[in-house]
Amino acid sequence: MADSETLPESEVLGLKLEAVIGFNGHVPCGLICHPDQEHLVYPLGCTVLVESINTNKQYFLHGHSNNVSCVTISSNGDYIASGQVTFMGFKADVILWDYAKKELIARLSLHKGKIESLAFSPNSKYLVSLGGPDDGSVVVWSVTKRDAICGSPAAGLNVGNATTVIYSNCKDEMFVTAGNGTIRVWDLDFPNRKIWPTECQTGQLKRIVLSITMAEDDSYFYVGTTTGDILKLNPRTKLLADTGPVKEKFSLGVTTITCLKMGNVLIGSGAGVLALCKSPCYKPIKKIQLKGGITSIALRGHGHQFFVGTEAAHIYCLSYTDFKEELIATCHSGAVQDIVFPFGTADLFATCSKEDIRVWHTSSSRELLRITVPNMTCNAIDFMRDGRSIISAWNDGKIRAFTPETGRLMYVINNAHSIGVTAIATTSDCKRIISGGGEGQVRVWEIGPHSQKLEEALKEHKSSVSCIKVKKNNEECVTASTDGTCIIWDLVRLKRNQMILANTLFQCVCYHPEEFQIITSGTDRKIGYWEVFDGTIIRELEGSLSGSINGMDISTEGVHFVTGGDDHLVKVWNYSDGEVTHVGVGHSGNIIRMKISPKNQHIVSNTVSKYGSQFQGNLQHDALEFLLWLLDRVHEDLDSSSPGQSSEKSQPGPSKNCPSQRQSFVQNHFQAQYRSSLTCPHCQKQSNTFDPFLCVSLPIPSCQTRSLNVTLVFQSKNQRFLRIGLAVPLFSTVATLRKMVAEESKITANEVVLVELSPNGFQRSFFDEEDLNTISEEDNVYAFQASWSPIWGVPATFSDCSSSVHITKHKGQSLPQMGALSTESWSSGNGSKVIILLCNLVGSGHKAKRYVIILANFFCFLN
Repeated sequence: MADSETLPESEVLGLKLEAVIGFNGHVPCGLICHPDQEHLVYPLGCTVLVESINTNKQYFLHGHSNNVSCVTISSNGDYIASGQVTFMGFKADVILWDYAKKELIARLSLHKGKIESLAFSPNSKYLVSLGGPDDGSVVVWSVTKRDAICGSPAAGLNVGNATTVIYSNCKDEMFVTAGNGTIRVWDLDFPNRKIWPTECQTGQLKRIVLSITMAEDDSYFYVGTTTGDILKLNPRTKLLADTGPVKEKFSLGVTTITCLKMGNVLIGSGAGVLALCKSPCYKPIKKIQLKGGITSIALRGHGHQFFVGTEAAHIYCLSYTDFKEELIATCHSGAVQDIVFPFGTADLFATCSKEDIRVWHTSSSRELLRITVPNMTCNAIDFMRDGRSIISAWNDGKIRAFTPETGRLMYVINNAHSIGVTAIATTSDCKRIISGGGEGQVRVWEIGPHSQKLEEALKEHKSSVSCIKVKKNNEECVTASTDGTCIIWDLVRLKRNQMILANTLFQCVCYHPEEFQIITSGTDRKIGYWEVFDGTIIRELEGSLSGSINGMDISTEGVHFVTGGDDHLVKVWNYSDGEVTHVGVGHSGNIIRMKISPKNQHIVSNTVSKYGSQFQGNLQHDALEFLLWLLDRVHEDLDSSSPGQSSEKSQPGPSKNCPSQRQSFVQNHFQAQYRSSLTCPHCQKQSNTFDPFLCVSLPIPSCQTRSLNVTLVFQSKNQRFLRIGLAVPLFSTVATLRKMVAEESKITANEVVLVELSPNGFQRSFFDEEDLNTISEEDNVYAFQASWSPIWGVPATFSDCSSSVHITKHKGQSLPQMGALSTESWSSGNGSKVIILLCNLVGSGHKAKRYVIILANFFCFLN
């Protein structure tokens, strides 16, 4: 790279993902202990995490386009397989990972909608995958060849869907699937690439299976059901051995079950009960109550120690001997609503969600404090400047204050807002709280040592208040609302100073550190710079192309600010230039809040994902976008240093971000530009936008079609008139229809003549370049198998012309004069060619043939 083109180091640095706080407890059997007994593997959003048990070091496996629905590990520990959920009708990928290299090996795409469950064979050579309700198939894959061996419907027609699968521990030729009213043992025939199912006989018992496990010697397998009992079956005889417990069944079903080496089974229920049982009575030998429904039991080694994952996003560690739980990891089980740092320190930060507020240690990502308010949702939080209280806004309309050390409730402001408190902020002197409600009011509260008093209710907003920021001198604040206004308030006079109006639902607002400008964003995906003095717009940036911007924060120096929203990206912007400098990728859900630590070392973002995960990083850079940047820089350097390049200067483009029009090998082969392309499937018009660090993939709908009926008339009389229906593209020409008719009738396209007939006779014919929309569904279109013969002076070369003709401006080769009539007299007037179409019958009986003959210079139809 030339010295003059060398970029500053800050533009090349990538955001380093430091830690992820979260656990997806809703994935069945999603928590797995690796055979090396040193790592835990579990999914989180669209990422698979590998975490060290001793050091908590995390590795991230990125590759899925949607939430991971299942995960499994091979018996030798070399491979990890994970499946995902996707939209209906689209293929859901199974990804095979190399555990040692932590990289993607293969992407197996065959199922649609969702991957329910995965299992490896004992020798790790084969992988079986089970599709979801929209797929309903089971497929056996070759791990070495990365290809499907065979597949079959997973369940019969008279039963429900199969939801879980487990492989034999001893044989590669057997696995078991179970689900709603079905339990099947499958035998594999690898030479013939077939699998054969055998339904297990359970007598009068009809159960919905939630979980399954296999004994170490394959003598029996156990299934857990929604009714809270366990079925023990013999895979050799396919018969029911025993069932239990008879009386006290497990509440909310047996959601997970694991067979131990000594013959006992570990049971996890939907009510959070973990029990050690033994066949045949299955009465709990040991039992313990955990928080949240149990979805995973991961054995470490032979079961002397095991890990339990619950729906409440908790991971517990238990020992077989004492059977006492130890909480080793936790996170919010719902969407995270807000993030805040205490003033002047980056060592701690607090988050809020449904039912709780949590305080975290930044460097270790450990939970230090949990404050719980049952059945309520905390929408916003803030620390008092003196650090003595945490102020929280709740959906029941109350403002609650807690001590940050113990979580003790200090005071409650009842009925603070009528439709819940949606935003909150505090002044630096710790004497005021400014709150915003769902009804649109902004209220100023005076906080005393022993009292909380309402000073004023400001009633300018017409919808919920989404964000509040206070000036450093405590004399002014700005509020953003979903009614499309941002209002700057005078906190001395308690009156409005300025109002900003925009066609958007404002979600976030920030003061510049010098406090002469504010920046806003919302559902219109634009970032606005506004003057505080008069409320005029200074600059407007395109913040995103695929969703609303929900969170924003600015650094203490005002040099950079960060944004996040529905595009799942964390973007770092240069305030003065208005350009993106870094992008962080990792969230699988919509980002709702962003916060930069006081020392500008960390960016903490939270996501409105289903599982409430948080991703925390520092200067992360997406690999794909970095590759585009690198290739573009190489292109520019090669282009500028190539000998003999054109001296002509390229014309200036409409955008300053548009790359040079000069081409190079890199650009031609890799398209290394900051370009986002969108192509219409109908008119094929392409829209290109040039913007740095913008890589958005949009699903484009397939080309639409419409139905058209055509009647085929063959030469042979033995063949009857055939009426066919064709799905033709909406935007096409008659040439496309002629080719489709030729393919359907098994004749060449040159033999097809397309005309429209009616009971009154011939109406019109069609030429290839004519728009297909001129033919409606009600038109009687006939396709004749024409006989091209050099008769009446028509040359044989005329067969090279288009077979579909029209009475105006036929573009084929001109025809010579014939008969006593002259071409000049026939084509006088508008100069159009005229064609004669003759339909004749030759022979009789089975040997009769129809002939359609095209002649020159006149058009008629003869019966």
